Amino acid sequence: MKPIKLYFSITYLILLQTCLSPSIGQSLKPESEYKDFVILFDKNWKPLRIACTSGEIQWNKDSKETSLGASLSENGKPGLDISCDIIYVRRIHMTLEEARNYYLKHYTTLSTRLPIADYYYNPVKSDNNKDKSLCVPGDSHFIYHKLFNPNSSDLACQSWMQYSTYMAINSKGVDSLITQGYEVYLNMDGTPNYDIYKRNLGDYGFYSDFLRNNGKDDDIYFFNFTYKGHVYFRIINSYLHKACFVTDPFNHKKAIAIVVRNDGSVDYITGEFDDLIERYKSGNLPRILTNTQEFIDFFLQKYPYLYFWSIDKVMRDPATDLIKVSDFNNNAQTFASTISSVYFLPQRIWTTLIDEQNKSWIDSNSSLVYGDKFY
Repeated sequence: MKPIKLYFSITYLILLQTCLSPSIGQSLKPESEYKDFVILFDKNWKPLRIACTSGEIQWNKDSKETSLGASLSENGKPGLDISCDIIYVRRIHMTLEEARNYYLKHYTTLSTRLPIADYYYNPVKSDNNKDKSLCVPGDSHFIYHKLFNPNSSDLACQSWMQYSTYMAINSKGVDSLITQGYEVYLNMDGTPNYDIYKRNLGDYGFYSDFLRNNGKDDDIYFFNFTYKGHVYFRIINSYLHKACFVTDPFNHKKAIAIVVRNDGSVDYITGEFDDLIERYKSGNLPRILTNTQEFIDFFLQKYPYLYFWSIDKVMRDPATDLIKVSDFNNNAQTFASTISSVYFLPQRIWTTLIDEQNKSWIDSNSSLVYGDKFY
């Protein structure tokens, strides 16, 4: 374990100095600048309206900026009703500048680290309104895990995200979002349907999902590391299955599989990335040593800038969660032993909340989804 501590320490010291820079500290915005916004979408996730709940401002789909509560038609005249067009509602915290950039420039960076929730509006005609053509949210009195619905609401949550760093409207007018950390999708009745874990840092991506196998003890977790959209590292991790696949991100014919066998021994096998994975899935990986040294030497020399993300902790600080390939100093033996000793440990960064019946949360009384502390 000594090499692991050494490389994490090197990265930590470098990035700690950067994090303590005055320019970084001065970039923080006062908490009072963040406002609670509601974004209304149609069935195709095209924004209809964005409004600040405290009443400062609102934008309509023709980009007209008005006070909250105003209703404009396409030509700017009063009277447009969108209540029956609203299918999804997003609750998100932004500064006024971030909200203005999203709706007027069609893109914005997001600086808060507060959760985002999307809801089903499920519009139905109102019986209590004088104008019978108006719609109101449909009845959706469901019981949700308190992490996703801490306050009473008449809307059904359909997805929950730990936080987001970027939000945009693409060329077709459809919303797009880059999220970070834990993300969960729910059915209309409030039960969980699917959950994932992912991070982004510049050109780098980290994506994890799982395969429900024979109960919680053998759920299989998959971790994918990407650079500019190309996979260069994949982990298969569970109680019974442990393997790492390292590949040339721009040429998948060059790859190595590091696999733990049933007897606890570790094999290193080179080949083509997709072929190695398929052989692993079918239990057909040969027990032979191939050109291991040659591949690792090639990989360390060609891609010194690539990152290896930690799966032992949440991404709280890049200083303790990332190792650069260059930190291995082109030492193939240290690289191989560090990879196997780090990534073959039981994963702890995220454990799915979905049980084997796909109906309920593991602990309905807990607001934590990460065992130690959820950020």
